[in-house]
Amino acid sequence: MPIVMRCSKLSFARWTCLAAVAGSLLLLAGCRDSSFPPYPAYWNPWFTAVGGSSADDAYAVGSQTIWHYDGRSWLPERSRAGGFLNGVWAASRNDVYVVWSSGDGGLTGEVLHFDGRDWRKVASASAALQSVWGSSGSDVYAVGREGTISHYDGSTWSTYSTGRGEWLEGVWGSSSQDVFVAGDVDSILHYDGTRWTRQYTGGAPGAVWGSSSHDVFAVGGTNIAHYDGELWSPQASGTTNNLFAVWGSSAHDVFAVGANGTILHYDGTGWSAQASGTTGNLWGVWGSSAYGVFAVGQNVILRYDGTRWSHPSTVNPSSVAPSRSSALHRLTAPSPPSPSAP
Repeated sequence: MPIVMRCSKLSFARWTCLAAVAGSLLLLAGCRDSSFPPYPAYWNPWFTAVGGSSADDAYAVGSQTIWHYDGRSWLPERSRAGGFLNGVWAASRNDVYVVWSSGDGGLTGEVLHFDGRDWRKVASASAALQSVWGSSGSDVYAVGREGTISHYDGSTWSTYSTGRGEWLEGVWGSSSQDVFVAGDVDSILHYDGTRWTRQYTGGAPGAVWGSSSHDVFAVGGTNIAHYDGELWSPQASGTTNNLFAVWGSSAHDVFAVGANGTILHYDGTGWSAQASGTTGNLWGVWGSSAYGVFAVGQNVILRYDGTRWSHPSTVNPSSVAPSRSSALHRLTAPSPPSPSAP
């Protein structure tokens, strides 16, 4: 029981790690090797993160599969045998990064890259990698367990550790000289282009996002903290559910998602709940604009059009398993309206 209670407060990556150790999570089977087979025997639509480069180029990753959105529908694209795909970030449609953790309790991690033609491994770490973000294609950060921070400078990856054995679960920045990393302790790591410092938030942030260097949000547990460029201060979340991810289109349009289908929206003044239509956990949120936001979670993809969240597109694992005689199942979704839409 103590394990179950602790898991309920953690990110998807940590929760699934413990579930895997307990033997309660079904892993993908039938993949030919540890590379990216184009047609695995089983597509697992348990989504952990979502991100992309535009309204017609988005990725949802989860467990061991990568799904792609072309502006009209979602289609399973690639699989990574074993372990878990935890985060995704795209500099452009031909420059996409995904981070992975091994299924042995997260003893190792990898960074996977898509160059517009195929996926391949570009970096490894001696601990699970949980999240990825960059200011550009030549300035990319991947963070993970054991205080691991890996950085790509456009030519090589370098990896170092905070030395505290902490779980680093979220990363975001406003520029190459303003990077925030969220972990499982009551602090945020901040990089100013020269050195890392620790900022205390009063909670245990697991995800971070901002609109600028003086407008940053961190979520974790039931807590939301805001950074104004000098200090972190708590904000009333109004929820008793744990929050796992945060993203916004501007300082006055921010979303936080979490357990039991929780979606919170910030309008620049306060947070309010929005109806999601699902009771499953939502692990990731990202959008291309205020009129095209995606939330992903347990076998579900939701889309927000600037007014309301769509009816959940529930994914049945058995319905998306490819066969030799039929095409892959597609999740249809309307194209995002133009930025001029009301």
